[in-house]
Amino acid sequence: METKELTPQQTRVLEYLQSGKTLTNKVALTCLDVGSLSSRIAELRKLGYTIHAHMKSDHADRSYKAYSMSVPPKG
Repeated sequence: METKELTPQQTRVLEYLQSGKTLTNKVALTCLDVGSLSSRIAELRKLGYTIHAHMKSDHADRSYKAYSMSVPPKG
């Protein structure tokens, strides 16, 4: 991985994903104050982080993308 200082938004996204949670645009915008999640994900991937994207559907059958990272088990 490149050794580059992360921006505050990149840091919030990375810490959220490293906690084992799945991140969506809605959560990124409302909870992390990140307006362009896809850009932050692309930047983190360019820095060498492996981030997975999954297509999901809501209750109204609208599709959206959710991002996650593989987090090693604790212990």
